[in-house]
Amino acid sequence: MNERFQLSILLRNKGKTFRQIGKELGVSYGRASEIYHKAVKLERERKLPPQWTHGLRTKVANALIDFGYKNKAEVINAIKKGEIRLHPNTGKSTIPGIGSQSLEELSIWAGLASPEQTAINDAIMLLKSHGYTVYR
Repeated sequence: MNERFQLSILLRNKGKTFRQIGKELGVSYGRASEIYHKAVKLERERKLPPQWTHGLRTKVANALIDFGYKNKAEVINAIKKGEIRLHPNTGKSTIPGIGSQSLEELSIWAGLASPEQTAINDAIMLLKSHGYTVYR
């Protein structure tokens, strides 16, 4: 990110107005606003998980990335080999930050869930998207 973008975010975080930021950058307040908003958009895009994780919640995607997975095929192979699973004794996942519901989500995303389980999870997601609380 270039210096103008970084400076606009820094000044805005310090409570400066777009008029003040514009004066600092040598541009109009309207242009200062454009620079700031573009900088914020670029920041947001940098924090998004990579495209191969599309369909997963950000928390799950980030847990996979933090654990070192680089693509969907690696994750699918790890699930098939049992490297991604719950420990039978503790009930905790082999990947920190991923619980039993996230493992279900992963198996559906990977195309490894049964059709019945996929239908159940689709119904649950639909209910949740409409504001219903679902207990398992």
